[in-house]
Amino acid sequence: AQEYYCLLIGEPSTALANSLNALREKKQLEVVTAPDWPQARDILQRDRRRAVVIEDSGDDELSLDALRRRYIDFDNVKNLVITRGRRKQPRYDMQDAISIDLEALSPETLTEGVRLASAMLSERLNNTLNPDSDDPKDSDIENCRVLVVEDDATNRRVIQAQLTQCGIRAHYAEHGTAGLACWREQRYPLVITDIHMPQMDGYELARHIRAEEDAASPTRIIALSANASRDEKARATAQGVDAYLVKPTTGQRLLETIRQLAPALVPEARPQAQRQQAESADIDSEIDLAVQRQVIGDDPELLQELAMDYLNSSRAQLAELGRLIDQGDLAAAAETAHKLKSSSRSIGASGLGDQLENFEQAVAAMSGSAAGAALTTLKARHQRVVNALQRQLGLPQT
Repeated sequence: AQEYYCLLIGEPSTALANSLNALREKKQLEVVTAPDWPQARDILQRDRRRAVVIEDSGDDELSLDALRRRYIDFDNVKNLVITRGRRKQPRYDMQDAISIDLEALSPETLTEGVRLASAMLSERLNNTLNPDSDDPKDSDIENCRVLVVEDDATNRRVIQAQLTQCGIRAHYAEHGTAGLACWREQRYPLVITDIHMPQMDGYELARHIRAEEDAASPTRIIALSANASRDEKARATAQGVDAYLVKPTTGQRLLETIRQLAPALVPEARPQAQRQQAESADIDSEIDLAVQRQVIGDDPELLQELAMDYLNSSRAQLAELGRLIDQGDLAAAAETAHKLKSSSRSIGASGLGDQLENFEQAVAAMSGSAAGAALTTLKARHQRVVNALQRQLGLPQT
């Protein structure tokens, strides 16, 4: 039996129907249809395979709360929602949903969205700790001594990956109100919190913790915020925050901060773990996200979208470079390298950009074998950039 199937709810638009047909033919994927939610629910109850449920939100965007209520009894479901807008790439919009804008819908974007949804669904079912749960009873929290409070699903995934690499288990809450309830029950010695969240922000959460904690064993609080202003940092400090980090931050920086504030929570690094941490820090150095923030601001969604656009285009350009070298058209290869150099520097990959500049200037005089060897080196450097983007922005492994 196939590992997963697609379940389409409602009458699809022409664009969605055409894209689904193309996906069905290309992937030989099973697509089941249901006219409404009650019939879709019956299908999901009968067929317990993993399901990517596709819905068109129409003019009324489907809310996170509506999705959670609808699918609360189904741990084998990941949602793909067709929304309104012009953004080019599938993205994580909500805890249980991937979204694709209708105006950008195509067989390619739908294929990518289904792939993301199925991969995330597989990860969720195989993960013993669900980072997207804000119910303490959903996780083995008695063994967790760190609480992460973050309303953005992508940011939660990034933080989870960073902590996991350091051997630190954590419980996750989606906003300050849920986070405070978790802290009151468990009294976590370390809280990592976003600042701007619905229902209760990080400032108010810190004030409550400071007012209620045992002064003899205070909770350490690390704030993560996309706002790099001094005023924001000063305000957080005044509310009782111990450390203030600007998002996105590297796993190494987060680990160092935890080690300074709560060293007992950091497992002793074994030689292999130390090597892995050093390798991760080395890979992270391939990307300077400050370059992107200067261009588009601190919007995590835009950062992720820009990175996905770069990954798709750069891979196509590297493939084009290989084709041109095989054909002996080294002048055209230099032009393609020039384009990739520009986009790489724009994304913050200055090292790869410099390497591409050297290739651009020298390739016309190279032999075919020398150009091929240089391209192999470029591809290896590009893969390091890909790894750095995936680590720092929580992009899916592709």
